[in-house]
Amino acid sequence: MLKAQFECLGLAVYEKALKRRERTKQREMELWNTSLTLVRREALRRLLEQERQVHIRELSNTGLAIYQQRA
Repeated sequence: MLKAQFECLGLAVYEKALKRRERTKQREMELWNTSLTLVRREALRRLLEQERQVHIRELSNTGLAIYQQRA
């Protein structure tokens, strides 16, 4: 009888630990995905800005210009 109660208690603790570990794992994946999205967004922003600068230089070399509103 005592052993059965102990085993049930151990099983309950084990199940709680598994659930807690799963929640932690899920949260880590959410944070990882968020950070990956931010990193990719910044890389894309830099790439687009670099391409825009190249385009502006090419137009400038041909004597054309892009209207730029002053801040």
